[in-house]
Amino acid sequence: MVITTKEELKRKLKSSWVLSLKVEELHYQLKELEATGTKVTPSYSLAPAGGGDNNTSKPEQAALAIYELKQEINAKIEQQCAAVRETYRLIDLLDDELLKLVMIKRYAKHKPWEEIAVEMGYSWQWVHKLHSNALNVILVKCNK
Repeated sequence: MVITTKEELKRKLKSSWVLSLKVEELHYQLKELEATGTKVTPSYSLAPAGGGDNNTSKPEQAALAIYELKQEINAKIEQQCAAVRETYRLIDLLDDELLKLVMIKRYAKHKPWEEIAVEMGYSWQWVHKLHSNALNVILVKCNK
């Protein structure tokens, strides 16, 4: 695989993170849909019910929307798993364990730079320097 720029590499490394956020959002939508879409409130009226062009009831429509959303979530999760595997494959190109640790904390654990610096006992600037070095090594190895 040829990755030509640091920005392209960072985008590839962040893809699992982005998909994770999308999956979280879809789960939130699913919860809302399940809470509101499956609620059945009786309506008492002397007027005749039914009719119209729509052959499905609101609960049926909600069930279909829930099913489709669950399918979308499953597809995103599959994409996320593939992206996580690719992220680890790229990180595994590093020989230096310190560089690997920085990259895992950032791209697999999705930690902010400040938290990584504190956990590792380094300054924020030094963590960025290690990150930059790791990106350079990965770029060189990807383009061999």
